Parts: sequence; structure tokens; C-alpha cells
Amino acid sequence: MSKLTKLVRTPRIFMRDALDKRYPLRKLRPKIKEANASEKPTAVLVGFSDWKSWMVDALPDYHVVFLGHSPRVADALLRAIPKFDDVTVFVWSYKYPDALNEICAANNIDMVYVEDGFIRSVGLGIKKSAPLSLVFDKSAMHFDRHRVSGLDRLLNTVEFSNEPDALGLADRVITLAKSGVTKYISAESADNIADHFYREPGVRNILVLGQVEDDMSILCGMAKPMTGNDFVRLVALNYPDANIFYRPHPEAIERRKKHYSNPNDVNGMCQIVGRRWSLNETFQIVDEVHAMTSLAGFEAAIQGLEVHTYGMPFYAGWGFTTDHGPSDIAQKRQRSLSLREVVAGAYVLYPQYFDPISQRPVPADRGIAMADAMNRRLKHGMRVKAAMAAKPCVRNGSAQTGPSELLPVNGSAIETPYIRTEQIVAAIRDAARRM
Repeated sequence: MSKLTKLVRTPRIFMRDALDKRYPLRKLRPKIKEANASEKPTAVLVGFSDWKSWMVDALPDYHVVFLGHSPRVADALLRAIPKFDDVTVFVWSYKYPDALNEICAANNIDMVYVEDGFIRSVGLGIKKSAPLSLVFDKSAMHFDRHRVSGLDRLLNTVEFSNEPDALGLADRVITLAKSGVTKYISAESADNIADHFYREPGVRNILVLGQVEDDMSILCGMAKPMTGNDFVRLVALNYPDANIFYRPHPEAIERRKKHYSNPNDVNGMCQIVGRRWSLNETFQIVDEVHAMTSLAGFEAAIQGLEVHTYGMPFYAGWGFTTDHGPSDIAQKRQRSLSLREVVAGAYVLYPQYFDPISQRPVPADRGIAMADAMNRRLKHGMRVKAAMAAKPCVRNGSAQTGPSELLPVNGSAIETPYIRTEQIVAAIRDAARRM
């Protein structure tokens, strides 16, 4: 909406926003007063999108103040942060103004980096669903090859032989991953993926993983960032006789930008796996996986596939991947670890899990149980849909809605495929209690 249109349609909102921009401290002063009167320490969230209001529930021990809803925050607002008593600044990944580093350092204010955890949600983050897990790191983001993150430190120092509970939960995560749980829990297609792609007998089948091309993990984790198409070309040149599958990142397809490479441009050297197929299904038709910094590379390793990395993701360099990335990876890895130990660190000890309904923090075992419940719920839904598709129905014609509205041709009742929210909540919580 243009400024003129906004002025004509919503003059009050236009004037309010204009005043906020001209006098940025106008709204902040009462927030500072309220926060300083609170018994809780203050969490100032800089540049979080407005749909991430669930962060209030995710930080129950803090009085939460949102400072802007994009990385472009007025300098006057940033310089007012030290006026909060007992304050900690939270930023989303590295998406914040450069001046914030200087302000926090000069005033001895802690900065915490926040990102999605490695089991995120049912559906893509771009759909604005609340996360099942988040990571909070006071040092750096886990994908930053130039800095030592909290996850790097954890994996380098934790004595996993003294963490039997974490290793037990890691085994559970591995089992879940093999049953289809990935970062974005998604339903699988009713069709057999192998029937839709060509695999030549005796030829190596390689999956090339695309990523969102302007993602911070590529910018900070690669020695030289590449587009998805360039990555396909690189793998194709190195393995000219291989059968190559390319899976562009679903978010990159969902939200196309002009500068993103077009997968169709490399269609002649690979088979493109679209959004129709889940990541777990795609793993079933390949022998090895090539990743820049994608978490899906780690998920492939959990599935038992050979994995090649070209950047410095957190799972590279420990001994169970073939790494073609920056040579300085050895400087960040001070020992070898098993895949099970890295799973324990990354999925159990590092993230914070949340109840998907209340958004309140929960222990790792409960969060992982809820991921399992969500996955089983989706699988059940797919079975119901498949059964419904195989059994023709006619409309009852009555005024009733819901289960009684759909009847099979022979007149016997069919359970409704429509699942209410309260049923999902009850199913998730019931399943979590039994685990």
C-alpha cells in the first residue's frame, strides 16, 4: 500500500505511524517505565517480525519488550536500550542493525542470538507457524564458520559418557528421523516416489540439496556462497556419470525472489524433486547427499546415507561426513564425535522446546514426544484421506454438517476427514503422556 493510499484509507493509522517515525521515543518511554517497575528482568527483542509475538510466552522469566519489527530499527530506539534496568537484548539470527553491537558492548549488555531449532514445526516457517523448538546462543550462530558458537563449544567439551539421558533421547530422535520427522514435519505423498523418477542400475544416485540462496547459513558458512544452480553444476562436473537429483528448498519456491536461480535452468543435468515429495521420501531414492550448509545433510546422515558437505555446518568435521568445505574446519573441531553424540548435543542439550499450544517452555523429552505425536497425527490423516479417496461418497443432502454429511454409496457411515483443533491438541498431549 502506497503512503497516499494509506493516508486516504486510514488517516488515523497514517498519522500515528508518521508520528512514531518522526518521534521514535514517543511510545518507548512508557514501555521503559513499565519494564523498570516490573520484578522481572527485561528482554528487549530487536527486529523480530510482528507475527513472532509468541516470544512473550517463550520467555516467561522476562518482561518482554519488542523494539521494531524489522532489522531496520531507528537509531534513537537502539540508543535508548541502556535505559532499561537489568536488560538482555535478543536478536533473530544476524538480522539486526550493526550499531547494536557497539551499544551492547559499550553498556555491558548481553546479546542473545535466537533461531529456529532443528525440529521446528508442522509446515514451513514461512507459513508463520510457531516453532516447536528454538536455540538461544550468547556467542554466535551455529552456522557461523568465523566464530565459535555455543553449540561448537558444547560439542567440543561435553563428556557424553556422563550424559546417558541425552544419549537416550538422541536414540529416540534418530528413530523419529527414520520414521519421517525432519525440521519441517510434513505429510508424505500417497504415491510411490520411485515410480516417478529414473534410477539407472549400477549408477550412483546423488541428491543435491538446495537452500534459500540469501540465507545467513550460506553467507556465513561457505567460503564462497553459491546459488542452488551453481551447486548442481559443481556436483555434476565432479560426478559426470552419476544420476543427480536436485531438491530446491521449499521456502525458496514458496517465496520466489528475482535474484534466486531458476531450477529449470539446470533441468538438463538433473532430475528436479518438487514440493510434492517430502525430504524423507526423497532420501529413499538416493545413495548419497551433497549439502552446502543445509540441516537436511545431517538428517540424511541420521538416515544412514553418505553425506558430503561444502560449507561448515555444525555437523561437519566430526568424522562421519566427507567434507569439501573450508580448510579451517579442523580448527573448530577439537575431537571426533559419533553421529549419536552430535544428535544428543544438537537436538537435546542445545535447543529449548516449547508446547505447541501454550508456547511455554517444556523439557527436551516432552518436546521430542510432541514431535513424534505430530508426525503420527499427520500419518493418520494421510491414511484417512487415502481411505476416503478409495471409497466414493455422495452428499447426504440433509442440513447436518460434519461426519454425517459424507456417506458412502452403500449408506454406511464414514468417519469425517476433518479434524478439529481440540482433537489435535488432545491427541498430541495424550500421546506425549504415554511416551
